[in-house]
Amino acid sequence: MTDKDPAAQFWDQGYRLAEGLVSAQQCAFLRQCMDAAQRSGRMRLADNSAYRGPNNEYAPAPAELVLRALAPAVSQMVGCEVLPSYSFWRIYEQGAELRPHKDRPACEVSLTVAIAAEPEGMEWPICLTDLGGQDHRIALRPGAALLYRGPEVRHWREVLDGARHYQMFLHYVVAGGPFAALADEGSRAAGG
Repeated sequence: MTDKDPAAQFWDQGYRLAEGLVSAQQCAFLRQCMDAAQRSGRMRLADNSAYRGPNNEYAPAPAELVLRALAPAVSQMVGCEVLPSYSFWRIYEQGAELRPHKDRPACEVSLTVAIAAEPEGMEWPICLTDLGGQDHRIALRPGAALLYRGPEVRHWREVLDGARHYQMFLHYVVAGGPFAALADEGSRAAGG
């Protein structure tokens, strides 16, 4: 489908890649923020059908800023205006696994952004089933993002062999779409 524009591919296939969406300097800063959140006890235990484990933070201020700053670029990438919904980040540790799942409506347009890995350079692909029923394994370098239609595209990660993997999640809804009322969930939860 190389003859289609990337925005059309996103809606037809349910996903697309964005290399270099976050700079190396930004990734280094975000990793430091995530480490500080873990040390300070702001990271919490996730316990849901897709993932159970520590090191999660919902709507952290640095990620909420990135969420808002990237909204125009994400709008351009998907070919329509999107509104920020919420963000979170997670530090996965060795043995972690993300079970196959789909996201809730507030994740109409979702990004999973690779921030860092230990050991450096270790790949931990995200797997997905596109809207045509094809499975894909996609490795992301730090700063790259996978955009996907969260409520429609089943996605997962197999068991992590490396020591740690830092991931930031940015979620948007389509302006004027059926889930537009879910915009700004993260900032409302954070009191912003």
